[in-house]
Amino acid sequence: MKYFENVETLEELKKEYKKVVFMLHPDRNKDRDTTKDFQEMQNEYDKKFSEVKDYRKNKDNVKYYKVCNETPDIFKNIIEKIIHFDNVTIEIIGEWLWISGETKSYAEILKSLKFRWSPNKLAWYYHEGGYKKRGKKKLNMAELRALWRK
Repeated sequence: MKYFENVETLEELKKEYKKVVFMLHPDRNKDRDTTKDFQEMQNEYDKKFSEVKDYRKNKDNVKYYKVCNETPDIFKNIIEKIIHFDNVTIEIIGEWLWISGETKSYAEILKSLKFRWSPNKLAWYYHEGGYKKRGKKKLNMAELRALWRK
């Protein structure tokens, strides 16, 4: 593996994928042809996805098993659509994808991708599958980042 060698969990794979897409996507590289490298990376992502899709790490960085029904194309398609957004910050925090910044002009696209708006955090978020909040504490973005920083 060239791009995802040290990846052990789905979250790590998604973070690394996002980073590599920004480096290799042909639309972001007008000065050189990265199509072949991008396609190679996409194939590696699909292969690695099947290896790590059911593995996570909790906030204490302990690896655990959790069945995942997500397919590799779900995340790839979302990143493909949002990679062109200007003046936004795209973050993966835990199992959640967050988009903040100047997002108003992208609201309809984000809604169509099943993102939801968090008025407390002033950011859009996406999470595949169901989720039930266990605590009553509300965290801001800085607290979320600190909690899930690995």
